[in-house]
Amino acid sequence: MSSQKISNEETGSLQAEMYAEHDALMRTEKHIWKFNKFPEAPMSNTLVDWFRMIWQMKIAIIVSLVDLENMKIKNRFRVRTISMREEEGGIINYQLRLKNKLSLEKQPRTLYVISMPTQLNEPIHPRKQLKLVAEMWATEMAIAPSQETSAPILVHGCNGVSRTAAFVATCMLCKSLITRGEMSPLEVWARLNHARHNAAKERIHFLSSIECALLFAVDNGLIPAEYPQLEQMIHAGYQEDRRKARPPSASRECSPITY
Repeated sequence: MSSQKISNEETGSLQAEMYAEHDALMRTEKHIWKFNKFPEAPMSNTLVDWFRMIWQMKIAIIVSLVDLENMKIKNRFRVRTISMREEEGGIINYQLRLKNKLSLEKQPRTLYVISMPTQLNEPIHPRKQLKLVAEMWATEMAIAPSQETSAPILVHGCNGVSRTAAFVATCMLCKSLITRGEMSPLEVWARLNHARHNAAKERIHFLSSIECALLFAVDNGLIPAEYPQLEQMIHAGYQEDRRKARPPSASRECSPITY
């Protein structure tokens, strides 16, 4: 009896430990999923579902790393361009009106699309990446007073999920540097990879996000500008990964992320 009782107690302890680990994991996932949603890219037969997701999640900002297509919406959703502002570095900020005919909410919503086309199979240049982050943050701050609750930001890319994940990772690392004065790239990428399979597949994008974050830290006076050993290590990693880069004929699956 005693051995059976001990065994049951041990089993109960293991279950309690397992539940505690699960709760801790869910808290981490809730942080990812509160600000980062990982939907599939819209196709001709899923475009209405894509806009329905935007409407239901009250998304107000979309960051696009690819050329925008003129997507025609029929019946349910109607999109109209209100204004367009071109920024330095090829960044264009579109202000759109989105109306859902089937919703009880008759007032159209404002949707901002920040577009900066990038080259496939190449990491985004750190300066361009940081300018895009700055434009996204500026738009987020500008619309904050009119937002009842914070909504996720959708990041739309192409050629797999790694480049879009690199942009999200850069945002998270820079935000961590601002708020805490430190960053943890491995933790950020592990969480992104857990939330979306293969997000951390390509090391070149992992290195790109770190270089962007370090450049951001230098710009904000968090670390000295002269770190030649670190610079050599990052560029050596870039050269090695470019030699292993996928050919242009590789899969070009589109994958947006909401941040």
